[in-house]
Amino acid sequence: MEEENPPIQAEEELPEPPVWIEVSTIEELCTAGGRADHIRLTADLTVSDPDLQFYTFWTPTTLDMNGHHIQIEEGGWLSFGGNTLSPLVMVGHSGEEGAFQVLPGGRLDLEDLDASQLTGLLARQAEGGCLVVSEVTAQPEQIAYAQAPVLYQLRASFAALPLGLSPEELAAQLPDPEVFVNYQGQMSSMLSVPAGRLSWDIQENWEDISAGRRTVLHARPNGPISGEGWPESELTPILFAPVTCELAILVDGAAIGQIIDHHTTYGSSYELYFLFPDRVRPEGLPLSEERGPACLEFSLNGGETWLSVAAGEEGLETNLLYAELYDERDKGSQEPYAQLGFYQMNVTFSVRAWADYQGEGYTFRLYTDTLTLSPEGVHIDPGIGGSRGGTVDLLPTPPDPPITETAPPEPVTAPTEDSNSPEPVSLPVEGQEASDPPVERSESPNEPADLAPHPAQTTPPDSQTQHTAVAPSPEKQPASTLPSPTVQVLAGTAVTVTLVTAAAATKPAALLNWLRRLFHKL
Repeated sequence: MEEENPPIQAEEELPEPPVWIEVSTIEELCTAGGRADHIRLTADLTVSDPDLQFYTFWTPTTLDMNGHHIQIEEGGWLSFGGNTLSPLVMVGHSGEEGAFQVLPGGRLDLEDLDASQLTGLLARQAEGGCLVVSEVTAQPEQIAYAQAPVLYQLRASFAALPLGLSPEELAAQLPDPEVFVNYQGQMSSMLSVPAGRLSWDIQENWEDISAGRRTVLHARPNGPISGEGWPESELTPILFAPVTCELAILVDGAAIGQIIDHHTTYGSSYELYFLFPDRVRPEGLPLSEERGPACLEFSLNGGETWLSVAAGEEGLETNLLYAELYDERDKGSQEPYAQLGFYQMNVTFSVRAWADYQGEGYTFRLYTDTLTLSPEGVHIDPGIGGSRGGTVDLLPTPPDPPITETAPPEPVTAPTEDSNSPEPVSLPVEGQEASDPPVERSESPNEPADLAPHPAQTTPPDSQTQHTAVAPSPEKQPASTLPSPTVQVLAGTAVTVTLVTAAAATKPAALLNWLRRLFHKL
């Protein structure tokens, strides 16, 4: 009798081993974020860039530290984490000093990650470093916090003060800087540090200040800092970086305020602040009646050519940059604002703004100071504070009214054509060669004289024909442009113009640019 063969058992399918992506630089690690589900370090990494990000996005990720660490140096800022749908799990050994080491002046943001399977220390914060921890699964002993609170100024304060103040008067008018306090992994709400408790480097910069140049002041505490809302600690807070204040000296009443920059992998964006007086009085002319809409100008080649964006017009957007300016005073807002950004483009650029003031018989164009910034948003040449000067366009004096004859005019007999009559002769105009054709004068008495338009102005302002012209004083003859007249700000206070970044592009644009701007704002 034949024996029956036993049934063949199906072999169990074993899971395929994970494919580990090995990285040896911080750039490789950030690039792998959201693209690889298993990442292993093969070297110690260093962060010195002011804005680096590692996120899992839509890819659950396991990160093997493999005995290595990530060190955040002074000036470096690393944002590191996952999310609920795509968790980040850290495994392996972190080494003796921790998986993350935050040095003085460096910042690390840890969020939404699981370090429960990590052997060793997760993070070590040095005194003067900044560490922010949110939704992190780890044992308390896995994080070594700094002992003293850290004062963190997100952006410099700003002051626009008149020329001629003494050092003591200037110090007394500096604003109180606003800071965060980083302590035990948390950031406090915004707190103010009394400017009088800080030692400012005014004397070191006095030559520039007294000359009216834009200056960035630095300060350190001159004693213990405490007050309501401060975390309880027996130690004096340590500055993450020196407290700074951007100082613009008002020469003619206008200045660019802070330029707040934000750098990401997708490019750089800038928020600008402007100061414009409500009304001005050019030298020898009456007080202006109103300020016109603002205009933003920026240059990418050292000021040889300028790109301009006017309020109320469509913004500028290319594959490399975008710029928008708003001035919605007709809607009750007195604060024009703008945005300026570059896609994947680190450039040195200059920026300024101007506005036209309408007066009785003149238009005055007032400029803010011009600032040049490096790709990192650092002032290259502070330049002169306040206005870069202005130009005055005088409206023409209306012609004298014709004299009305009381007696009836004598009848005029038309001359008979005579072949022997001499040909008419054209007399040369002053400064014109005799051979040139005669100059035709305008028939309209309200048409402006031959005014040289400003480079940023392609057409004369409409308002030049809306005012009654006045004759200039004898010592000030009519001219198309008067170089840099002295301007007095007599009415109203300077308006701070806050430039905020829009959440997304709303006008028609290429899809790629829209996505770039969307990621840029995140």
